[in-house]
Amino acid sequence: MRLAGSRVLMMLSSSDTRQSVLESGVLCKWFSKVANWEPGIEIGNKRAWLSVSEIRLHVWLRGTFDNITSIWGTLILSDDLTLVPNSFERGHILIETYKLECINELVVLHVQGLTCRVRVVEFEPSLEEQSCSLCERAYGFKLDCD
Repeated sequence: MRLAGSRVLMMLSSSDTRQSVLESGVLCKWFSKVANWEPGIEIGNKRAWLSVSEIRLHVWLRGTFDNITSIWGTLILSDDLTLVPNSFERGHILIETYKLECINELVVLHVQGLTCRVRVVEFEPSLEEQSCSLCERAYGFKLDCD
């Protein structure tokens, strides 16, 4: 199960099973670091949905969202309506960031020789608002949407 950000917690049925899995080395193929749980482990990063608004139409580009993402972390995905919008009111992106405080900022961007100010606000989407495919891509599980 995902703890937060890129941290994953695996619970195994017994300490013998844990030892066997660790000794097999199979986890090293999937994870950059494997360690036993300790109560003092800090998460350190998180996934955050950002709502980006006040973007000028002529700079509604993938590169603009990449620039915004790079301020706080790395892009995981953009929602379907951000990439192919039916409205230019706002775009939504999911990032992984080490900024644990809530993001709510006015950002100055330089895009195609222009200076633009955009509003970036972290939000927690309700599951009803998300499409099944978006949930599956963002969180690694599929909801029963019927």
